[in-house]
Amino acid sequence: MFTPANENLRAKVPKPTQGPEQQIENLKARLRQAYKSVAKANNKSRAANKQRYDRHAKLRSFIAGDHVYLYNPVRKQGLSKKFQFSWTGPFQVRLSFLI
Repeated sequence: MFTPANENLRAKVPKPTQGPEQQIENLKARLRQAYKSVAKANNKSRAANKQRYDRHAKLRSFIAGDHVYLYNPVRKQGLSKKFQFSWTGPFQVRLSFLI
């Protein structure tokens, strides 16, 4: 049976060839690059999500005097979802606007 020597079990940590100031600058540069990469991916994801949402979104317009219902899916604590309504109203629109 083979057993490794103690020298083979030690962690191989490279010796720093740069001073601490240079290491800090390198770390800052890598962090800036990582931040830019994450921001770019975030913007790309946001645009894709907006495109997906807009595919099924409907343009709605309301004129002053229209009667509408308000959708509010928040449930009251302790009551069964089955017996609570998500829609409240009707309410009368006071100003004209587009959704």
